[in-house]
Amino acid sequence: MMPMPTKTGFLAQLRRFLLAGGLVAAIDTGCFMLLVQLGMPVIAGNALGMLLGFMLGLYLHHRYTFQVEGLPTWPIALRYLTAFGFNLGLGTLTMQLLTQLALPPLPAKLLTMGVVTLSNFLLGRYIVFKSIHRPHLSKYD
Repeated sequence: MMPMPTKTGFLAQLRRFLLAGGLVAAIDTGCFMLLVQLGMPVIAGNALGMLLGFMLGLYLHHRYTFQVEGLPTWPIALRYLTAFGFNLGLGTLTMQLLTQLALPPLPAKLLTMGVVTLSNFLLGRYIVFKSIHRPHLSKYD
């Protein structure tokens, strides 16, 4: 288990988000590639990879990224689910657009993940975990 950091500033949270998100992304992408290799359609494999990352992402971002003690409360879980639904749609539309532009599945997936990552961090910081966001003294950390 990752140790609980103590910094709550934007850059500190972004670093933790990227670290935790890297693990979630690896699981998401691994699942996606396995399912596509097994013959599942690209869009369905993308959605299932994202769904698999959902539960891991909720826990890691709750405890590690945004430093909330205990298990997620229902209001946080519902906000996270809403943000996830938005990002699932955003990711699916982005993947659809990129594959229609003839981008191969893996590069399309990686670009889609970049779009979804930015959206997910901003939604997490300003909406999902807003009740625990603490202002910081330094604008750089």
